[in-house]
Amino acid sequence: MNKFTDLNISRLGFGGMRFPYGGGKGGFDIELIKQMVDRYIEAGGNYFDTAFIYDGSEEAFKKALIGRHPRDSFYFADKLSMWCVKDKNDKDRFFNEQLERTGTDYFDSYLLHSIGGWSMKQIEEFDMLDYFRKLKESGKARHIGFSFHDSAEALDKFLTEVGIFEFAQLQINYLDWYSEKFRADRLHEVAVKHNIPIIVMEPVRGGYLSNLPGGLNGIFNGSHTGSGQPGTVVPTVSSWAIRFAASLPGVVTVLSGMSSMEQIDDNINSLMADFRPLSETEHCVIREVVESFKKYSTVPCTACNYCNICPNGVLIPEILKISNDHMINGDIWGMKGAYKKIDADKNAAACTECGACVPVCPQGIDIPAKIREIGANFDKDV
Repeated sequence: MNKFTDLNISRLGFGGMRFPYGGGKGGFDIELIKQMVDRYIEAGGNYFDTAFIYDGSEEAFKKALIGRHPRDSFYFADKLSMWCVKDKNDKDRFFNEQLERTGTDYFDSYLLHSIGGWSMKQIEEFDMLDYFRKLKESGKARHIGFSFHDSAEALDKFLTEVGIFEFAQLQINYLDWYSEKFRADRLHEVAVKHNIPIIVMEPVRGGYLSNLPGGLNGIFNGSHTGSGQPGTVVPTVSSWAIRFAASLPGVVTVLSGMSSMEQIDDNINSLMADFRPLSETEHCVIREVVESFKKYSTVPCTACNYCNICPNGVLIPEILKISNDHMINGDIWGMKGAYKKIDADKNAAACTECGACVPVCPQGIDIPAKIREIGANFDKDV
């Protein structure tokens, strides 16, 4: 019996990947994060998500959440990032460090982070499945799951062969749903077939579905159907993406990496204040947006920053964002100017194509090739 489904998890989850910076010391704005956490909890939110590699996120949750609210009043999820594990002793070291960073003595949910492709061998090599079983038996991880970045076929094989996990965290958004590369629709179909509860990540595709290129925002803004109460409130562009994910069968909660009070309020209004699933008319509007989006040749980067392991310090997410901004806005001179502000030892010229970034990219981007292409485009005269 899957007891994860018995938990009373709120429809909106609070992701800790994109906390706001500020506060005068170059780190996170802890006072603002406290206000955001409080607002979310007051609205009925109770699921918080972080990971070992979300730099500073675990400590921020310790200060803004765990140190300020009763521990039994919310669910707290953390993850063991596969690419950090180099030998069998690392598992306990990382787990204990996470408990210390977050100031808790157990996790409500603990995830095997970013399963797919290269990580499958590590699962066997480092006895990850046995380790997760023992964590659950000990009560230090009350529920165990995994986040997944691979094909639907690979997910089907994994769920068929491995039966210990209680939930799956999947990247689902309307752009990936209709994408031939990502096929989020097939991932969802496989999870439902295996009766495994779904936690949605990247519902707004790293923010790209919050401010669409060209006149695509206008397609949404021209429709008054997305609020759930036609004719009363014109919904934000982001709310369409959030509601798309939350409307899917089998979805327990939709994680949003919120970085402002405005985003908190928008998501609360979308998912926790009289939520209604998308209608067929609204799905038609989304399909129209997706078809129009296809003409933009953007890189599918979600700014997760996992590639910040670059040994040469190349600012990969920043370079990819500059390129995407150019593709969307067509402002080559503005983007060239932005690119030239990056120090020479951190721009595309510093990439040695070592490939260290490739296996950790959840989107499967050939980063060295893309960085080389972007550097050549921005360095040439036009």
